[in-house]
Amino acid sequence: MKKAMRTKLIHLLGGITVQESMEAYHEAYKGGSHDTLMILQQLANRLYGKPAEEWCREMYDYISKNRERMDKELGI
Repeated sequence: MKKAMRTKLIHLLGGITVQESMEAYHEAYKGGSHDTLMILQQLANRLYGKPAEEWCREMYDYISKNRERMDKELGI
């Protein structure tokens, strides 16, 4: 009862509970992972039919460039 009242008060004040925050974070993580896989699949489809060495080089370059970009954005 006490927890339910506290949760209701948090919601009335426009907030979310720790559990709701963790669930939202997990859903965002899953969505980002899904988007990443879709992008990699689209690139693999575009590279389909290319010789193995060229396919690997282009895929590696794409991943490396995007990782470097993300590292800069995150300040890593």
